[in-house]
Amino acid sequence: LLSIQSLLSTDPYYNEPGVPRNVVASEQYSDYVRHETMRVAVLDMVGDTSLARSMPPKLLSVARSLFIAHFPVYRDTCEEHAKRNPE
Repeated sequence: LLSIQSLLSTDPYYNEPGVPRNVVASEQYSDYVRHETMRVAVLDMVGDTSLARSMPPKLLSVARSLFIAHFPVYRDTCEEHAKRNPE
């Protein structure tokens, strides 16, 4: 249970073993995790990808409907990230 709870941390950097307390590295790591989560868990599920093509049609339909319903949150998250990391 403790291992699962640690995955829900708002600061995943400190879940890694042996990392020193470093606020800048923690923020960069969180940005990276957020980006990769958005790319893999969201976009790969609804885009024209091999993952999406391998899903049962009804599941894909639900995933795409949920993507549309939550799109404002995804957009806001991406815009916030772009402001913090303009490169």
